[in-house]
Amino acid sequence: MALCQASVRETDGALRTLDRLRQSYPDSSVVPNAILLSGEILLRVGRRDAARSRLEAFLDRYPNHELAARARELLADL
Repeated sequence: MALCQASVRETDGALRTLDRLRQSYPDSSVVPNAILLSGEILLRVGRRDAARSRLEAFLDRYPNHELAARARELLADL
């Protein structure tokens, strides 16, 4: 759902959906993807400080995750 919302520029709805997923299922294997996606969305809409915070939180929690390199790339562009 969040991907659909993000693709039609329903940014706030996408971020709310991703936050609900993280809160409702904190141990789910999709949580890292949700955190990274929310960082990408925030970056895309120009909310750089919020994006930085989200991406840094991702790396703090999942430093060795397969998506960690992508998070580092995004942070390097900030």
